[in-house]
Amino acid sequence: MKVVVKRFLDSALTMEEVSMKMDAFIENVTKLPNN
Repeated sequence: MKVVVKRFLDSALTMEEVSMKMDAFIENVTKLPNN
């Protein structure tokens, strides 16, 4: 899942757009790249 988030961010999506696309909460998405 972390790789997917990174791929979305690399394609110039914001954290909000990534969370909407993945149907996930922003809090959960923002924790991933830091791990």
